[in-house]
Amino acid sequence: MYIFHYIILSVSTLSLLFIYFYSFYKLQKKEEVIIEKNKQLMQIYLNSQFINKVLIDSLKISYSLDFCCFLIEQIKEYYNLQELIIIDSVKYISEDYSTPIKSSVIKFIKKENYALLKMLPGHGLKQFNININDIEYVLYISKLASTKQSNGLIIGIEFAPCLLSKDDKINLENAINLLKNRLFYE
Repeated sequence: MYIFHYIILSVSTLSLLFIYFYSFYKLQKKEEVIIEKNKQLMQIYLNSQFINKVLIDSLKISYSLDFCCFLIEQIKEYYNLQELIIIDSVKYISEDYSTPIKSSVIKFIKKENYALLKMLPGHGLKQFNININDIEYVLYISKLASTKQSNGLIIGIEFAPCLLSKDDKINLENAINLLKNRLFYE
């Protein structure tokens, strides 16, 4: 009789311990998910603050050239880009750029221009990895205009590996599209 009670007590104790540890494990997993979601929300908040600041600055700075230069510097700083190059036309690129990075990227663009232009979406941003002087770079390339006749480009250059998250790339695309709008419509 006592053995039966002992077995029942042992089984119930083990089942309670299992339930306790399983609940603790699930609680830890939920906490990790909440922490990750909070990080994502914070990044979305910071990105929206950047875009809001740019939009307000767009209203404050009336001269387009000043605003575009300001926005290029803001984009480079916020997204940690090494360079941001604007090319009016791939067919008429000059090779006398001030830095070796720019010169090497321009050579790459000249060599791959037709293949690049076919791969680029209308307003989107395409990511490419290239090696310049044994240093890996990530290029973010977008068409200057979405028409078929346009072959101008905006190129962001970042050291590899890519540090931008999916949301950061979307917001970089939005910032570049704001730059395009100001370049075209002012």
